Amino acid sequence: MAQASAARRAEDETLRTKATREAMAAKKKRRYRKALVRVRFPDGVIIQATFVKAPVSLLLQWVSECLREPAHAFELALPRCKPLTNLEASLEAAELAPAALLNFRLPDVEQFHPPYLTAQLLGQGQTLSDATQAYPQGFGAADAQQLALAHGAQQLAAARSPPRNDEPRPPPRWAPQ
Repeated sequence: MAQASAARRAEDETLRTKATREAMAAKKKRRYRKALVRVRFPDGVIIQATFVKAPVSLLLQWVSECLREPAHAFELALPRCKPLTNLEASLEAAELAPAALLNFRLPDVEQFHPPYLTAQLLGQGQTLSDATQAYPQGFGAADAQQLALAHGAQQLAAARSPPRNDEPRPPPRWAPQ
């Protein structure tokens, strides 16, 4: 133990350049093969898919194909963060691996109203009884696009419970007013 402690202390005392420190941190950083991404819509519906080494552009394309109006402009962002903008970055580089929950945002709310998803996907939905349900393990397909489109449609989960009365729910606090 004394030798290990002395070696660690000697390593900490060694002067290193910023590039060397970053390279050492990158070696220690854990690598993930896949990323489970959930997208939460303003009406409370959540969709999820597992991606294997995919870029952010593939995630945006998948969400666009799930929409009732695929050509409508939207943004995806982590809670309290700026929208995803670097389309060429991998999901791991965008810090979406191993799992992330993204918020679906609309630049112009008046033009696109709920339901946001296609009727086919809404028909496949299920109500989650517990928000802490385990994430599925996914499967290691080589083609990320095929995985996202095939597996993502099957993993659709409607997280909204039926309304208790006839009053409409107020919009979430984070939604633009």
